[in-house]
Amino acid sequence: MRKTALIIIFFCFAGSIYAQKVQLGLKFYPNLAWFKVDNKMQIENQGIGIGFSYGLILDYHFLENVALCIEPQHLFYNPSTIIRDTNNANVNVKWKIQYIDIPISIKMMTSQMGKFRYFGKIGISPSFRTTAKIEENKANSSVSAMDFSMLIGGGVHYSLGGNTVLLVGATFHNGFVRINNDKTISDQNMPGLQSFSLHGINLKSSYISIDIGILF
Repeated sequence: MRKTALIIIFFCFAGSIYAQKVQLGLKFYPNLAWFKVDNKMQIENQGIGIGFSYGLILDYHFLENVALCIEPQHLFYNPSTIIRDTNNANVNVKWKIQYIDIPISIKMMTSQMGKFRYFGKIGISPSFRTTAKIEENKANSSVSAMDFSMLIGGGVHYSLGGNTVLLVGATFHNGFVRINNDKTISDQNMPGLQSFSLHGINLKSSYISIDIGILF
């Protein structure tokens, strides 16, 4: 009985320590998206595309002011471009790409200042494409199955009482791998576009997210 009681006490203590180190939360992040383009004679950005993501937040505090932050999310990435086809006609093209995205970062925080605690974070973000469209037409073959980006951001935790925290911030995601395949886009994908090959063109994703979440 004594050994059983000691084991129960140990696991309760360990669970209490673990719970103090982990915060879980929910998030909704609007974003402003665009492509980095290396051949502006053939394709260029047409303004900023508005998208969003939603998902979970997990902060594991392995040091007092440092946490490992994992944020699995469903990302809607919607940049706009101008494409010049084989007839040199300019056609506005809206890309609509969805990803399962898993940002992983190191979050460095200040000590509590009243109700506020400020943080900065840096990390990586692998993404797995679920679907891609050009305008309203499927274009999975034109978009790579995976993307990869670096991220850097910051913001503030605002205490709502107890362990509940409101998170507000902003994060820049800088893609550094090519997301497009060497496919030809035709009027099957985009009415009015004669023909356009993505061969030799590198499109890399970039976006800024406005971070809003709540941690418990």
